[in-house]
Amino acid sequence: MLNTILNKATDTLASIGLFTKVYAIADRVTDGTRTYPAYNGGGGEYTPLEYDTTNGMAYFRKAGKVGITEDKDIQMTSCGDIFYDIRYPVRLVCLIPKDKADCNNSFADDYFANRIISTLSNDAFTGVENAISVRFTATGYESDNIKVLQEEYSNYKEIKDINYQWSYLAIDFIIEVQISKECLSPC
Repeated sequence: MLNTILNKATDTLASIGLFTKVYAIADRVTDGTRTYPAYNGGGGEYTPLEYDTTNGMAYFRKAGKVGITEDKDIQMTSCGDIFYDIRYPVRLVCLIPKDKADCNNSFADDYFANRIISTLSNDAFTGVENAISVRFTATGYESDNIKVLQEEYSNYKEIKDINYQWSYLAIDFIIEVQISKECLSPC
């Protein structure tokens, strides 16, 4: 279910023109000496995400424990009578050239964060995987370049040049899903 929701979110983000590439999910991978974000190509093969070789890139990654509660107050029948509220904490990491902002570069980070948050918060995700409702709720964002890099890369000091012509953003979301227990699929 999360995969389907994030794939739809990547389509939504791709449509706003800030990114050349949007990954539905990335993992932080450790190769023994360093940790970095990578895309899982399948079969245990990970491809590192290059932060500075694109004209705007974003990826989601899981950011904590999934919460599930049973909701007996929903009086609907779809697939069954037991409903769950599922909360997926995710982080959207974005690297965007500041010249794509419609405003002064000093406020580019806030402009991008607000544009992305409003885009994901307003998109219609209801009906995805038979969900009663799906909602993206932003809980905060970080726009300090060094803090974002420290969170994503274990040896960020190996990155020789922090390009301050780019916005480095990390936006935290809770994806809230209401769904019938019988509608949950294993994959």
